[in-house]
Amino acid sequence: MSAQAIIPSEIPGEAIDPDSVEAEARRLAEIAADVENQGAVIHRSWQGLAAHYEAPESGRLFGVMTPVESRAATFGENLGGVASALSRYAADIRPIKEALDRVRAQARTFVAGLGNGYVEQTTTHLVSGVATTRTVAWNDVSELRDQNNALLAEVRDLVARMWEVERTCASAIYALIGRAPLEAATDANPDGYGVAAIPEDAELP
Repeated sequence: MSAQAIIPSEIPGEAIDPDSVEAEARRLAEIAADVENQGAVIHRSWQGLAAHYEAPESGRLFGVMTPVESRAATFGENLGGVASALSRYAADIRPIKEALDRVRAQARTFVAGLGNGYVEQTTTHLVSGVATTRTVAWNDVSELRDQNNALLAEVRDLVARMWEVERTCASAIYALIGRAPLEAATDANPDGYGVAAIPEDAELP
């Protein structure tokens, strides 16, 4: 529960661009395929010299390009793995990005309705039925507090999901170079990235 109004501009995710990530992933996939193909082409072309060159060292000469093909294949495969990880990230982050944008818009509307922090509250006397209006701080109104806390709770959930998607993407890329996966921060792992769930008492936008 927070006594402070949500700050829409501090809700993350506005700059996330799944379309651009998806476009770059496709471009990387194309480059990966080209690298693999060109490595094989170079090797085949080099081997074509065998029809025109004979010498004691020819076996070693013709074998010199063999690593080019295998390393190009490995590099292309790894680059394709990066492209795949980014493509999955774009697909996974898209609904989270859309939800964050929606909550941000709702938060802006909510905050705009608070004016300078004071609102008019109308109450009706139970016996006389007379309605009276008074100006009170917004966080003295339970309905407004509930709306504010609901927005903050949704931000907490979405940010935790965003971090999970980012960790999944990074871990898929780390695996290509033999690094351990990226884990969420815990008491035992304070240097992790993000957390699996944001506590209710954590500082929020």
